[in-house]
Amino acid sequence: MSDGVLSFCKSCKRYDSSNYRKLNPDKAQNAVKRWCDLNKVQKSRSDRQYRLSNPGKCTAQGAKKKAVLSNRMPKWVTKELLAEIAEFYILAKELQWLSEEKLTVDHIIPLRGKTVCGLHVPWNLQILPISLNMAKRVTF
Repeated sequence: MSDGVLSFCKSCKRYDSSNYRKLNPDKAQNAVKRWCDLNKVQKSRSDRQYRLSNPGKCTAQGAKKKAVLSNRMPKWVTKELLAEIAEFYILAKELQWLSEEKLTVDHIIPLRGKTVCGLHVPWNLQILPISLNMAKRVTF
């Protein structure tokens, strides 16, 4: 550069793209979208591979989205609490081989009960066999 400072690391010759992304979030996001549009097959393969290698995380993300859409995820939930919630789903998938029945993450107080509604928070979660979870539907 004209001031004598290089915009990349001398030893590895790589540009520091993290600073660019912080300064130009719209351009960076558009570049990612453009790459995804041009490489749909590669993107779908990598997405599929991620889902297969991280089933617990993907299930946790889906549950979070569902809770947010139904207004059952409080705004005060921190990243640490979200990580705890994800651990329930990851643990349920990992313990699956121990159980003869499919395991599921259950809300102790249901999110959409007839008389009471719970929240999608770590202290309202438990891991149950799916038959016990379905039997619980009758009581609430």
